[in-house]
Amino acid sequence: MADLLITRADDSGRLGYSITTRPATVRGISRLVQEIVVDLLSDFRPDLGRGSGLKSYLAQIMTDDLASANRVVADAVNAVRSQILSRQNRTTDLATDERLVDLRVLSVSWSSAIGWDIKLELVPQSGGSLTLSLPEI
Repeated sequence: MADLLITRADDSGRLGYSITTRPATVRGISRLVQEIVVDLLSDFRPDLGRGSGLKSYLAQIMTDDLASANRVVADAVNAVRSQILSRQNRTTDLATDERLVDLRVLSVSWSSAIGWDIKLELVPQSGGSLTLSLPEI
């Protein structure tokens, strides 16, 4: 079954969400980006083997505790990377730009204007890399 497009990036690369009355399917690198964002921002579901609880964990951290925030984000990214790679090992019909090679934390910071600002580097199997800016968390 095809995934529906729910994430969109603006010109600066900041991700946002939208569900329209005319849903589109998502393919290529956009499919991989959406899978990462949904897994990062969802609470862990053992029945699905997906999610990281990142939003819940960050909500418990004081905004001046960057060491804890970095640790929480790194743990969530590592969990999501492992989950996606595990799912991809069981799937043969993904294009190279839909396959994850690596996902890394570039930076974590706090801004009173937007909340937690998290930048990640995504490396797909097709080559190159992409910097993701997660929406306000």
